[in-house]
Amino acid sequence: MSPAPLGIYQTLRGRVDAGIEKILAGTYWKLKALAVVLALSLFRAFPNYDALGTKFHQATWRDIQIKFDHPLLDTSRLFPAGSHESNLTFRLTVPILAHVFHLGEAGLLIFFALVGIVLLYLVLKVSFTLSASKRVALLVGLTTACAWPGEAAFHELRGGYYDALALCLVVAACATSSSLLAAAFLFLAAWTDERALIASSFVLLLYTCQNTGIWRFVTGKPAAVLVAAAAYLGTRAYLSVTHSYFFVTSGVGLSVLSQQTNVIPLAIWTGLGGGWILVVSGLVTLFRQKRYLAFAAFFAALIGMIAASMAVVDVTRSMAYCLPAVFVALAALSASERVERIERMAAIGAAISVVVPAFYLEGSTGVWWLYPLPIQIVRWLLP
Repeated sequence: MSPAPLGIYQTLRGRVDAGIEKILAGTYWKLKALAVVLALSLFRAFPNYDALGTKFHQATWRDIQIKFDHPLLDTSRLFPAGSHESNLTFRLTVPILAHVFHLGEAGLLIFFALVGIVLLYLVLKVSFTLSASKRVALLVGLTTACAWPGEAAFHELRGGYYDALALCLVVAACATSSSLLAAAFLFLAAWTDERALIASSFVLLLYTCQNTGIWRFVTGKPAAVLVAAAAYLGTRAYLSVTHSYFFVTSGVGLSVLSQQTNVIPLAIWTGLGGGWILVVSGLVTLFRQKRYLAFAAFFAALIGMIAASMAVVDVTRSMAYCLPAVFVALAALSASERVERIERMAAIGAAISVVVPAFYLEGSTGVWWLYPLPIQIVRWLLP
């Protein structure tokens, strides 16, 4: 690198480092970091609120209102097979909240935005707990905010999509020190969206990696994960029998996966963005440490989540449930790597997530660019 570009790079890096240190200074550094992460994320990809006035979006809220009025309704009998609405029968948490508190479209969109802020705060908290580095926490928070797990709460404006709450509950299970609360969060997350049940495998790995001994799977937080999964499956089976719910299989499976093989690399990327840097590094670290059982379990959980995501049309929002895999990777890295190296990897992931445009992928043909704020302003000003 020639002297002039090198000097510019060093000056820019020095200013960025000074800015980060200023953000992370003081008692309330998490709140300052949250504000910065949220501001950068929304500048980079601002919600398209114009879409709320379209017939399509209005139809999604009109259809889901039926479920809000009658939370235990079997939607598979009311809507065409394979439609999103037909799959909402067992997603009860939000419909019950909407029914009890009389929340409509505006109320739920505000609620989801608040959930998104809580989710990003919890990501900061968990990342700091695992790495003991404020810088890592800030960078992981920024990476998450610039990928669909952190964007869903603000950009998903269609009725009947509850991923923001499900992801927030899963991360809350990672953040809490209480086994009882962890079980409750995961139980509610699964009833928000069943993808959270698969994501709970990462939570189980996170807890077991932090404990040793033969009893680590049947005591404490690992046991809480298993209890939550068993409780969800049990109550779901009970409701299926007592309410004669129809089991929906259309729109899911190998046939869907085979039609979407052309988007697999992009679909995987949109799930975590630069966060994959940490996930892959965590896998490599486990293998180098000869922790082969942990490596195999982590790899299997990732393959399972990716395969499940590719077997449905909603590939990006399904891949977002890999978010707790970042925490598993951080736990693995923090056990053996120097903090400085983890910070460098987190910085690379954050830089990639900020620079690379945000996309949402649905099926093999639907790709949407999430517009940055300047472009949204230009669109609003144009006639």
